[in-house]
Amino acid sequence: MNARRRKVTIRAGAVICVLALFLLCQPPPALPQAPFYQGKTITVIAGQEPGGLGDLRLKSILPYLKKHIPGQPNIVPEYMPGGGGPMCFSLDEMPIWAHWIVCAPAPE
Repeated sequence: MNARRRKVTIRAGAVICVLALFLLCQPPPALPQAPFYQGKTITVIAGQEPGGLGDLRLKSILPYLKKHIPGQPNIVPEYMPGGGGPMCFSLDEMPIWAHWIVCAPAPE
């Protein structure tokens, strides 16, 4: 009977030690960070004219982009028609630090 009680005590002690070790070895809570795109503007450049099916697709995607990008940035469409879409790739006047997405037709 005494040996059985000793086994139970050892098991209980081991469980308490493992539990204490688990609780003491938890990582510290991470500090909250502001989303990167919060308060910024993303420009979506479309190589087409406003209106038409491509414009409808673009405008239907914009709310989902705004919703699912952390920080909910302002998303502005910009249209650059001409040359069948390659005009939107001439982004020499765009600053390097700008946030933009280019939507152009695939080359044929």
